Amino acid sequence: MKVGGIMAAINYIAQIQIAIMMAQHVIMGITQARASMERIKEVLNTPAEDERDEMACHATGPTPFANGDIELRGVSFSYQKDGNRQLRDISLRIAKGSTVALMGETGSGKTTLAYIVARLYEPDSGTVTIGGVDIRQIGRADLQRHIGMVLQTPQLFGGTLRENLGYGRPDVTEDEIMEAARIADIADFIGQLPDGLDHVVAQGGQNLSGGQRQRLCVARMIVMRPDIVILDDSLSALDNETEKRVRQRLARMEATKIIISQRISAIRDADNIVVLKSGRVEAQGSHNDLMTTCPAYRETFDFQTR
Repeated sequence: MKVGGIMAAINYIAQIQIAIMMAQHVIMGITQARASMERIKEVLNTPAEDERDEMACHATGPTPFANGDIELRGVSFSYQKDGNRQLRDISLRIAKGSTVALMGETGSGKTTLAYIVARLYEPDSGTVTIGGVDIRQIGRADLQRHIGMVLQTPQLFGGTLRENLGYGRPDVTEDEIMEAARIADIADFIGQLPDGLDHVVAQGGQNLSGGQRQRLCVARMIVMRPDIVILDDSLSALDNETEKRVRQRLARMEATKIIISQRISAIRDADNIVVLKSGRVEAQGSHNDLMTTCPAYRETFDFQTR
């Protein structure tokens, strides 16, 4: 072959290769779009939650939060309907005003159980009642106004401390905010800032430490005055002394508390400690009870106190 023929062949091969690569990208895009479209159709076809209006909610009588215990009866739940359940036949009673702790290995269903109580998830079977009223008979928005949740990963918004701490209660006063901050052991930090409550928080609280973010989220929850408090490992970034102070102050709140933690020092004073394993209740009772009846709890205690 002459040089010109060789160059022409190389150019043609390059053009064919480029066309094949473009076709490959198109095929990959179609495959990804097809999978995404199936998920989008699932979301669009999900029926809207039939929320009861304010009149219908009050038609059931006095609010169940004023006089009720939380009770789970035969609750099971799975994220995917493949038979692999994260929670299996959970039955549990939480007395009004008591403190219940959930502990267990990673993936045992602690957070999932708390989310079901808050009706962020719907159980596959079983019922959850508050004061004898099925939570499905309470408007979702009305239910969640009575529940304060603080998660392990704190969520703060771009804006001032005042806006973050008063989120959900536009009528809150500065005295109420500072009292909540005192309980959460963050009042001294706010008082040292030149602009106090008008200090600007970066999106996600990036200009604050992890412990400060967690305590601010606790203070925001206190401002809401919830009837049910869910703390999901929400003080994990604090040192032991600060955590102890905050927990002692939170213990005086007139609310039903659900604490999720792997640190026995954080849950040993709870009225009832529930040990979960593989989505089931393995044992429950006080700290002293579990030390004698639950080997897994005793092993965890021995490991953490070495």
